[in-house]
Amino acid sequence: MNPSSLSAPCDYHIHTRNTDDAQDTLDAMAQAAAARGIAEIAVTDHFVPGLRGFCITPAQVEQHFRDAEAIKRRHGVTVRVGIEADYLPGSVRELETMLAAFDFDMVLGAAHFVDGCGLADEGSARTFFSRHEPHTAYRLYFEHLTESIQSGLFDVMAHLDLVRKFGAAMAGNPRFETYADHAQAAARALAQTGTGFEVNCRGFDHSCGEQYPSAPFLDMIRQAGACIVTLGSDAHQAGAVGDYLDRGAAALRAAGFTQCHTFARRRAAVRPLPG
Repeated sequence: MNPSSLSAPCDYHIHTRNTDDAQDTLDAMAQAAAARGIAEIAVTDHFVPGLRGFCITPAQVEQHFRDAEAIKRRHGVTVRVGIEADYLPGSVRELETMLAAFDFDMVLGAAHFVDGCGLADEGSARTFFSRHEPHTAYRLYFEHLTESIQSGLFDVMAHLDLVRKFGAAMAGNPRFETYADHAQAAARALAQTGTGFEVNCRGFDHSCGEQYPSAPFLDMIRQAGACIVTLGSDAHQAGAVGDYLDRGAAALRAAGFTQCHTFARRRAAVRPLPG
């Protein structure tokens, strides 16, 4: 690998049309990445046990592995085959079976579901925030996030403070200080377990208007000693591949981080921050 490719951005969170929330094929996502000068992508389709339409199948994972080599020849983009898996305490065995079946490059963990509600979906989030006053809602989310990290199942945790996606509008946009103690538990769990985290850049298009995790949470994570970090657009269509990666890298620099990471066979490698 030459020095110029090391400085090229990598997008470590993309989705394909294998699940209901995304639109395009892996080839189309890779072609879009090539057009934006992105050297490497990680395909991270959802695996939510029991949720129809959001659970990539073993056959689809196998197809990703087969497609990766051809995509490298066709578009010059390295494809890392990963998965975005939700931690659901009642479905851990099913998740473990899936993870053991493949030599994934990266396992991205997620904590989308709290109290039976999907916090990335507006209607489901509205139900969640109608049940709980803001402090309780944020506490429940971060408790689930911390438990997910402590499970040891994941290489990297996605969008650490996803609760802010609709919490800004539905819970009165609580200040970080009001839930910092709960966020601190998650930051410490990252450091203690050696789990990585991602700077998820999709938040720039959400009501919070910034990356996940927020700037004060990023600073807390660094101070806790967690150091493995990836950058991802969380693109669900080809036109969004690579969106806001430069802003995500700038947020990392502002928090005192000097590098990011890529993965192969679930091992992290250091990479300079792009830009």
